[in-house]
Amino acid sequence: MVAADDRTGAFEVAAELALVAGPVSVTVGALPEGSGVVDLASRSMAPADAAAAAAAVDVQTCGWTAHKIDSTLRGNWAAELRARQGALDLPIVVIAAWPAMGRTCARGVVQVHGEPVGDVRSGLPEAQLLTIGALTAWDPEEDDVAVVDVADTAELTAVASIAARLDVLVAGPAGAIGAVFAARDPRTLALRGGSVARQRQSSWTGQRDWKAVAKRARARAPSSRPKSRSATS
Repeated sequence: MVAADDRTGAFEVAAELALVAGPVSVTVGALPEGSGVVDLASRSMAPADAAAAAAAVDVQTCGWTAHKIDSTLRGNWAAELRARQGALDLPIVVIAAWPAMGRTCARGVVQVHGEPVGDVRSGLPEAQLLTIGALTAWDPEEDDVAVVDVADTAELTAVASIAARLDVLVAGPAGAIGAVFAARDPRTLALRGGSVARQRQSSWTGQRDWKAVAKRARARAPSSRPKSRSATS
């Protein structure tokens, strides 16, 4: 299950997943049956509302999940990630790069064709800055956040291969999520609902209490959105 904050992003990430899994369902607001991509339509919401919408994704258990964020850090991505982390009890790896589209990341700063457009740590100041080597050795707690340097497609492939083996919530633009999805070990994959998902061994199963999740998400949400410069999605 992948969540996105707008329609364009939902279709972008579905296209990346489809390169691996074949047809992928996209829904708006409501979760798809089985696997797929959900458009939260949350980019222009108040941060607390966006957080509640994001946390509600995790009322439904799934084998693998990710969060598509805008490649130039527009929207409520930080509030949404904190909400989903609270619902899932998983560390977050932010891969804020898509080199094929000119998006790279150095020390948490996203660049578009070499020009800085936003800083991941403006929204997630607690994020650890990791290189590829540091990500390999990373042993996170469930409330940790990391952002990884990616300078080119080769580095994205390397980061994706590491992230694919970690029990984390992956966040990034469509190309980054697609790279992690493609890097997952095919021996652990099962085709389900037109998309690929792995059953993750976890301490929780079944349905979550949506009201409790949403209340927790609102409590964690910041009062204002992080500042960033806008560009294309």
